[in-house]
Amino acid sequence: MEHTKEHTSEPWVKKNRDPQRYVNGEDYGSPYIYSEGDHRYVAEVQSSHTIEAMEANATRIVTCVNACAGLTNDEVKDFGKFARSILLIKKTYRTELKEVKQAMVHCIKGEKP
Repeated sequence: MEHTKEHTSEPWVKKNRDPQRYVNGEDYGSPYIYSEGDHRYVAEVQSSHTIEAMEANATRIVTCVNACAGLTNDEVKDFGKFARSILLIKKTYRTELKEVKQAMVHCIKGEKP
């Protein structure tokens, strides 16, 4: 993919933290994100969370960026709103379907829902 002025080119990958980084005997190596499209480092993922949380955050960032490859920033924002709407509809549907199933079970058993 060609480089745009909006952001660093995809694909992005999560690189393993550097196991050689220790401070006072503690491993503080953070995962980092690398652009294979631009052949450069994009970010180091740090937080006050555990190493596992930092790894999960880096994976989430890379997954989202790569899923949006080819979209402009405005398209990404619009898609995010659309995706949230779909997820809300899905959640509502599941809840309503569960209630319908429970009512059917009660009816089959001759009980009042």
